[in-house]
Amino acid sequence: MGFSSGVEVGQTYDTKSGLCEVVDYLNCDTVTVKWDDGSVRRVTSYELKRGDVSKSTKVKVGDVVDSPYGKCTIERYESCYKIHIIFENGGKSVCTAANFRKGNVKNPLSTTARKYEDSYVTPLGLKYSIVHVASSTEVAIRFEATGTVLCVSIETARAARLVDPMHRTVAGVGFLGIGQYKSSYEGTIRTAYETWRGMIGRCYSNPPKVGYEKVSVCDEWHNFQNFASWFYDNHIIGYHLDKDLTSWNCNIYSPATCAYIKPKSNSIYNRRDYNFAPGTNVIKLHNLKEN
Repeated sequence: MGFSSGVEVGQTYDTKSGLCEVVDYLNCDTVTVKWDDGSVRRVTSYELKRGDVSKSTKVKVGDVVDSPYGKCTIERYESCYKIHIIFENGGKSVCTAANFRKGNVKNPLSTTARKYEDSYVTPLGLKYSIVHVASSTEVAIRFEATGTVLCVSIETARAARLVDPMHRTVAGVGFLGIGQYKSSYEGTIRTAYETWRGMIGRCYSNPPKVGYEKVSVCDEWHNFQNFASWFYDNHIIGYHLDKDLTSWNCNIYSPATCAYIKPKSNSIYNRRDYNFAPGTNVIKLHNLKEN
């Protein structure tokens, strides 16, 4: 069954706790997801598409969150629907665990929220501006160089440590893109990203890797999201990514020219391993079998 948000039952998403599958829905904005270990949680489709979902949802007395009205602390916990909080200026309120985690709480002793700067610069020198205030906790920002628009929390925007997914960070060519595939999980680089980064680097590093001076990557795969989609459909553990199987001595990495083959087959097809004398007749072999 489909949703207006684009999320469908059966789809998988990369989250803070790994890949999860959409198994049910409550309404057009809320779905139920399940992880491989059986953990189940209801989340919004917006959070799911951002990958901003994890298995743990518990909050406890003493937890602190930064809201537009100042920092607040959980003073007493009755249930996930009734949490007593106290602000730094002594203001007290009651909220749900979900609203507390998002910082979506108001201070009864403060009539106005804190103001934020209109523009920021990331450590990489990328400038972005707040272009829309969606709620008391979320804003839309736009990167000046690429025009990329992201919806983030106000605190994330203020931290000025955002990454523009359309910025070409890999050899000046490759970019992460917007989608469900992440470059790492819990500090470990994912195999798909490592493969993609290596492929881009071989072709576009300065200088290019020896033997790759005339090799390129198709425009579609400059975007990691597109490569990752192909990768998870075709990758075989222990096999090597190869571009010469479908077209001998091919000079482009693309969905039409690449395949995963055994390492031994890869060394046979890699013609750069051989120095042929001028005028040598090269015979292309088919249906090779291992002894």
